[in-house]
Amino acid sequence: MHDLPTQTVKSQGAGIGLESFSGANAFRNSSPVAVIGVACQDVSPLEVLGQHYSTFGMDMRGQTIRGSRIETGGISLEEYLQDIDNVRQHVKAERVALLGYSPGGFFTLHYALAHPRRVSALILAEPAIYTDTEDLIQRARLAEGGDGQRAMEAMLQYIDPSLAKGRRRELAKEVVEDWQSSEILGQVFRLHSEHQIRDRHLEMLEEIPVLLFAGTKSPMSFHVKRIAAALPEATVWWVEGASHLDLMHPPYAEEIAEVSRLFLRRARAGAPTRKAPKSPTKRPTRNS
Repeated sequence: MHDLPTQTVKSQGAGIGLESFSGANAFRNSSPVAVIGVACQDVSPLEVLGQHYSTFGMDMRGQTIRGSRIETGGISLEEYLQDIDNVRQHVKAERVALLGYSPGGFFTLHYALAHPRRVSALILAEPAIYTDTEDLIQRARLAEGGDGQRAMEAMLQYIDPSLAKGRRRELAKEVVEDWQSSEILGQVFRLHSEHQIRDRHLEMLEEIPVLLFAGTKSPMSFHVKRIAAALPEATVWWVEGASHLDLMHPPYAEEIAEVSRLFLRRARAGAPTRKAPKSPTKRPTRNS
């Protein structure tokens, strides 16, 4: 939990923790652009964006980072999408820009596919949407059996095979502690395996401005390359030297926030967003 204004949004048997990066007034008076970060535990880009837009961070159902808790009900894709929509309504925004990192990208993409007219822009930092089904099922079985630690270690091995074993164990423990239970975490892995996003689905996003971030040192960048191939109108920004796990941390977070800010400004003005916004530090690289 960060020392920022936080509220709980009631949503289908769960309380979803919602954190404001623009002060308490952002809950009452949304600016013309509202940004919601989904499942962004690492909040540095949201903090910077909060200086320019009404910016919020929300937990995924089952996470406890911002005080969220499932009281009744369960885990389903429909409930996750309704959580995002209830948060959108709570911040009084007709349309929102969604920022999704890793698994958060999976849910933001599904929400945009289900409700394209409610999304003004999509910002996706290496969204994990093409993970192998058998890999997801293996993690689900471990976590549903109560071994969330091993499930998360398996996920981190997939994300960054070069990660030292001790560091992988430490990070896995931190992530598991951010969930209400290992069983719920397992259900989320299973949900991912049952609702895979295909290339043909992404074609439905042609009317939404999309910004993709990938780290030049990240094995997870293949997700971005594949999305860019299926969605050629998307803008791709390569973050030099970043791995998947440190994309949202300083110093890379500042770059992501600044590029996102310029991208949202162009999107709001109705300017073409396929060409990445100019940066004072570097130019974008497009995937071939």
